[in-house]
Amino acid sequence: MTSILKVDNIQNSSGTSAISIDSNGRLNQGSPVGFSARLESSLTISSNNAILHTWGITTADLYGGFNTDGASGTMLNQSTGIAQVPVTGYYTIICNARIDSFSGTYQYLDIIKTNSSGTYSSASATLIVRSLESDGATDYTELQAQSLAYLQASDYVAVYWANSGDNNVTINADTYFSMFKVG
Repeated sequence: MTSILKVDNIQNSSGTSAISIDSNGRLNQGSPVGFSARLESSLTISSNNAILHTWGITTADLYGGFNTDGASGTMLNQSTGIAQVPVTGYYTIICNARIDSFSGTYQYLDIIKTNSSGTYSSASATLIVRSLESDGATDYTELQAQSLAYLQASDYVAVYWANSGDNNVTINADTYFSMFKVG
């Protein structure tokens, strides 16, 4: 026996739309949760384990356009570089960083579960993903870090640059950071 449930919209008890189905049968699961950002300007780094910050999110360019917690707020604090996870689930997290004039032994890009102050820790319990590169080109290099991570509501996430041998580099404005809830 086949049952057909005809519904266009599912809401929570307060009346907020949670899921809708359009006339072609496509599912819309409510407001997106995530952000896409680009550094507003290049960062001069003079210390190890430096948090990347001052992200720009604009709708007028191709580099971003959203920063939402899915409930009329934002997820990424653009000035501190710290994102607060609004709802438990699976998130895809990506950072592509252009580093200019690195001359040390090795460098890495860490995406870390941190705290609201952005404290750096490379402990395995906090490290989400690391991109590691040995000394390379002295003009510029690119580090790429990406992960699918299960995060809890109120976790904090940030991107850090760390190295061995060179605390005087520039993280170029051609650096991108995005995070999106996928499940």
